[in-house]
Amino acid sequence: MNKARARQIKSKVRGRNWATFKLLCEYQPFQQDIGDIRLEVRRVCKLTLPLGEDATLEEGISVDELVHPKIITLLEKYRLPKNFTKVLFSYLVYGQEIEEEIPDSNYSFSFKPNPLQQGSTERTWEVHLVTFAQLDKNELQLAFEELKLWQKEAFPESENFQISKKTVENILVDQEIKKLADSRKRAKRTGNDYYLTKLEPTLSPSAFRLAKKKYLKEHPELVEESFTSAEVAGTLEGRNLKKSSSPEAVRKSLERRAKEMEKRFGRHESGTQ
Repeated sequence: MNKARARQIKSKVRGRNWATFKLLCEYQPFQQDIGDIRLEVRRVCKLTLPLGEDATLEEGISVDELVHPKIITLLEKYRLPKNFTKVLFSYLVYGQEIEEEIPDSNYSFSFKPNPLQQGSTERTWEVHLVTFAQLDKNELQLAFEELKLWQKEAFPESENFQISKKTVENILVDQEIKKLADSRKRAKRTGNDYYLTKLEPTLSPSAFRLAKKKYLKEHPELVEESFTSAEVAGTLEGRNLKKSSSPEAVRKSLERRAKEMEKRFGRHESGTQ
């Protein structure tokens, strides 16, 4: 995101919002409502508005709780966006028109739960882009750029889901191949009969493997082999999987599937929340 461009856009937005607020302050019905609200506050809690900058409130008096419903009414009546709440509060309570409190954007972001909340250890499950008014082309683009940054911050592991069409096709094909492989696979016996059990302690591991291989070759009834990649590949002909119908392709498919699952769903020390 270009920071200089972002500052320029926000400056223009604040300028438009500032002009709107200045115009509102000159609108007689608005001034009448402001006066009525101040009189009501004075009648209810003996508090004269606008307050001076150094004013102190008596214990138990909450100006915010008192005037907030009134501010909501003003927002609705004069069709103002909700992000004008702060500047309206300053004007109503303190009589100040503070340009710095004019919103420089007509959008914001909310998080569930908020990662900035003190003591929060739970991962962020949701990021929301909230708009308070229609955004022009430039501000809308800026909002999406900021949203992209927040998404990367909140969901670093979800980059695994931004996959190409080719990868999607591979996953679906690999799934079909795995299903075929599982359906054709048979249990495999090791051939550890009495003879081999007695023979193993008398030989080195390498010598035993050679002896076992020779023995099982001479006694094929002891071995129930699983289907080979070639046999699985043979079932793929005519099933729109011809590109995967070679033994090598089947082996690569099963390996690729296992790696893809580990990459996406495995627990990694870095990048996993």
